[in-house]
Amino acid sequence: MKLVKHIAAAFFVVLASAAHADTLYANLATNLYLRTAMYFDVTAINSLTIDSFNVTTSGLYDIYYKTGSYAGSELDSSSWTLLGSAWTSGDSGTSFIDPSGTQFLALQTLNIGGLHLSAGQTDGIYVSNTTTYQDYVDYSTSFGNANLWFTGGKGSYGEFTDSLDTRSFSGAINYTVTPTPEPSSVLALACGGGLLLRRRKVAKPAATA
Repeated sequence: MKLVKHIAAAFFVVLASAAHADTLYANLATNLYLRTAMYFDVTAINSLTIDSFNVTTSGLYDIYYKTGSYAGSELDSSSWTLLGSAWTSGDSGTSFIDPSGTQFLALQTLNIGGLHLSAGQTDGIYVSNTTTYQDYVDYSTSFGNANLWFTGGKGSYGEFTDSLDTRSFSGAINYTVTPTPEPSSVLALACGGGLLLRRRKVAKPAATA
């Protein structure tokens, strides 16, 4: 029984060793402050889980998601699932400085997450500030990194009430990559574990006189 536990533990070590957290920053050089909600798409290059978001304006936010692109479902609330609601947290007076040294607006945290995307999966995201406006840029953008791709978007004055083209979310998406172990690693663990279990099973105690 102990051997089985050790094999299971080794399997989860393979998983955990490959997982890592990262952030995709989106349009921090914002130039407008009029819309209350923003639509955009995210596509996972590798399997990952979105843990939280960052925004540039304080307030109470609702974040919705749907499988597939947001396009065509902007006014159809039945297509969307509420991921969560939360007030922003953080120091609104501290500006964010990216690795290049460029200073942007302050980022505040939205502890809304737990959205898993498999590799190649696209989900639509709808970020709505229910108390005030939020920052954005007045053009569509498409960019990403080795794990996550962002495409946006549209803006809205209210939840699922209208939409305006060429508006894009300003903030950040925090995620954890959760890749599947390499087949060779899984096979090695399975074969090794199976061999050890077989040896334990066929082993017999020494004969006594």
